[in-house]
Amino acid sequence: MAVDLKKVGDEAKLPQPWEIAGPIEADPVTVTPWIVCLRSKAPDQTRQTYALFYKSGKLETYRFAAIVDRCDVQSFRAF
Repeated sequence: MAVDLKKVGDEAKLPQPWEIAGPIEADPVTVTPWIVCLRSKAPDQTRQTYALFYKSGKLETYRFAAIVDRCDVQSFRAF
């Protein structure tokens, strides 16, 4: 998962340091059962949070986090 988080952070051009939350269970109607949330902790950044979707331990896709992902109510920790 660390490799995936670094790849997404680099592709999204998120300034370091990063924070993560999860894994959390995804909405039951989705095909990917797990979400990991990633955001920048840099002081001059707006909170751009990404939701990474995992299935069978593999990253399926990622995008800006939406309300349904519940990233905004998670407890984040340093990555």
